[in-house]
Amino acid sequence: MLSDPARLMRNEARRTAYRDQVRLWEAERDQAKLERRRLAWNKPKLGKLEALLPRPMLNFPEASEEGRSDEEDADEKDGDESDE
Repeated sequence: MLSDPARLMRNEARRTAYRDQVRLWEAERDQAKLERRRLAWNKPKLGKLEALLPRPMLNFPEASEEGRSDEEDADEKDGDESDE
């Protein structure tokens, strides 16, 4: 599934809440500038959004044999010839 509608809605709700907090912060910032004082709180941070689920990895049985060295493969071939 390329997009999860529930995840997108949760991320959008988080962004909306963040935008509301930033509007309040900007109003406080502007008021503080007029009064020539420091802000009482820092600018809000959006934080991490919910990411997509990772793509599943395919496990091939040949992949486990790729780790074997060439010497082991050569030994097996030599062993096959001596059995004949």
